[in-house]
Amino acid sequence: MKISKRIMAVLISGAMLLSSACTDNGAQVPMASDVQQTTSVEATESSTSSSVATSDTSAVESTSTTAVTSASSVADTTVSQSTSTTSSEPQDVPDGQTLSVTCTIPNSWQEGGMECTQIDVVVRNISDSDIEGWTIDMTLGQEHEVMQYWNTEVKPNGTVLSCTNVGYNALIPTNGEITYGVIVKSASPINDITCSAGGSKLPTTQENTKPVQTATSTAAPSAPQIAPPEKTGRYGLVSECGQLSVKGADLVDKNGDPVQLRGISTHGIQWFPAFANKSVFKHLRDEWNVNVIRLAMYTGAGEGYTDSTKAGIEKTVQDAVDACIELDLYVIIDWHVLQDQSPQVRKADSLRFFEYMSKKYADHPNVIYEICNEPNGYASWEGDVKPYAEEVIPVIRANDPDSIVIVGTPTWSQDIDKALASPLGFDNVMYALHYYAATHTDWLRDRLKTCYSNGLPVFVSEFGNCDASGNGQNNWDQAKKWFELMDSLNISYVNWSLADKAEAASLLKPGASTTGGWSDNELTENGKFMKSWLRDHQ
Repeated sequence: MKISKRIMAVLISGAMLLSSACTDNGAQVPMASDVQQTTSVEATESSTSSSVATSDTSAVESTSTTAVTSASSVADTTVSQSTSTTSSEPQDVPDGQTLSVTCTIPNSWQEGGMECTQIDVVVRNISDSDIEGWTIDMTLGQEHEVMQYWNTEVKPNGTVLSCTNVGYNALIPTNGEITYGVIVKSASPINDITCSAGGSKLPTTQENTKPVQTATSTAAPSAPQIAPPEKTGRYGLVSECGQLSVKGADLVDKNGDPVQLRGISTHGIQWFPAFANKSVFKHLRDEWNVNVIRLAMYTGAGEGYTDSTKAGIEKTVQDAVDACIELDLYVIIDWHVLQDQSPQVRKADSLRFFEYMSKKYADHPNVIYEICNEPNGYASWEGDVKPYAEEVIPVIRANDPDSIVIVGTPTWSQDIDKALASPLGFDNVMYALHYYAATHTDWLRDRLKTCYSNGLPVFVSEFGNCDASGNGQNNWDQAKKWFELMDSLNISYVNWSLADKAEAASLLKPGASTTGGWSDNELTENGKFMKSWLRDHQ
């Protein structure tokens, strides 16, 4: 299928870039959550979903109105297809240029009367020596909101978006390349992008396309069949496993034996409430072998819990929890922090919500509380997330002293190392890790292995097999590596997302049944893959 794209090749002087400071940050992503999605974006949250990240020590600054969200934050999208193409001839390469940059717009859509544009960037070192540190100023022609970004740090300033390396991709060896991406929202389509470094305009080559809006998405390659590894822990329902608890770095059942939860996360229930019902959950339990459902309740995003009628959204959550209890499933009540960045922003609402829910479900071992989805932007562990958790967890414990509580970590729930360095002083607490396989690779898996081996209990409460924007193509090779690692460590995981949104992270195609019983024709490539994986992984 043709997709809307604009390609711009930019040759950048190494002298302009060597002065860029190298930051020490592990992962930049959305989520999900999905964008994660994703997100850590899953993000989701990703996002909508999965997952895109920023350092937990640096706020995103802007002289214009700027918001950072996750891949899992977009409710309704329309993907662009191209109908015509014009291109310009490449310019001559000036002497002394050492980097080339290619910008591609693979996806655009409308949301709330605004134009959303994804820009993927490849930076290549064309010199004969390594380059340490880079900064690219992208002039987009109009003021914009930053929705997501990954593998970079961003600093918006009016019409300019300054993108700088993060710690792990500061070094570009000769003939090597790095990639990063951003998603922005603007009043009209982004038609012209110019780039500069150190105040000097850079020569560009640009291919323009004229998009038209359709209700389809980029086709993904067929998912391979992956032979499941040997099972390491128990995989059961509540009647078998009972009240879960944490022992060392492991989630264990009522007998103290390791148990693994594997399941599905809804998209934002304010946007896709039709799929949060007993019939759908029963189908996922019986046909997909799911034993946990995650209910993503956005706190903001314009239509979230604190922006809408609380009673209506609470009823959706309660009906879904009640359905899971009837079906013998575990259920995660997710306070889906995303656009607000820090859980401190809506702490008063959170305290009231969890006091009510923990009292209502105190006698049900099914219920798990995820108290902040994906802290991001300026939110730090010591300054925001940890003190927030130290207030919310006692409220839950006063009513439900034995429940599992999952706590999100900074940078779209990727900075689990921050929690390892300064863990919370409560029993039965786990720390959220979110990943999107096409964006988060060895460096985040290594972080997970290090944290687990040092005794940190980790729960992957959101993940996607696509990139952190919640879109793009699924990376099945990276997905396999993630599954092999999580199963080897007996770490629980939940896939984003149960929705029929036209994006790669969704399990369902637009118009799929809201009662379950889906045929393969109603499933996306991600849906077919996850059904096969969960069903055959006994």
